[in-house]
Amino acid sequence: MVADATPYSDILRAIGLVLDSHGAHHAQIVHNRNHIDLSWTSADEPEGDRSSSHLAIKQVRESSRRLRGTGPVQPDWERSELLRTLGQELDQHGITLGTITEDQNGYQVRGTMEGREVEYRYTIEQLRDLSLHRRALRLAETPSPMPDIPRWKFWQRRPVQ
Repeated sequence: MVADATPYSDILRAIGLVLDSHGAHHAQIVHNRNHIDLSWTSADEPEGDRSSSHLAIKQVRESSRRLRGTGPVQPDWERSELLRTLGQELDQHGITLGTITEDQNGYQVRGTMEGREVEYRYTIEQLRDLSLHRRALRLAETPSPMPDIPRWKFWQRRPVQ
């Protein structure tokens, strides 16, 4: 988690939306103390040129809070959901993010856990599977919109003939 206990899942979901809105490819996310540096390539740019953005953690945090509870984003914006899932993994395992490097097959994650450096590789398929699993768990935990009413209240009484 980032300072002020903002989960990485929220922050990375918001970053995914930024990257998707730019049509970004081969993104790199670098988490520094009070900001996040993004760089990426896009189809609009000449080969080898990279765009970049410097985001204050405070701005990303505010954006991520606005997204909470909004449900899934547009279907063609899969990266935000994949990065959200990746952030959930970081949060669950207590990993402090250093960098995330994206390629066509997935994400290379570097960070620290319990004072030691760690490095993990997540494929897109692994993140899709984790995302579906987590979504199913969230739906299972969501209370039914209809209160528990005994079934007998729905039975209709009919005269016996």
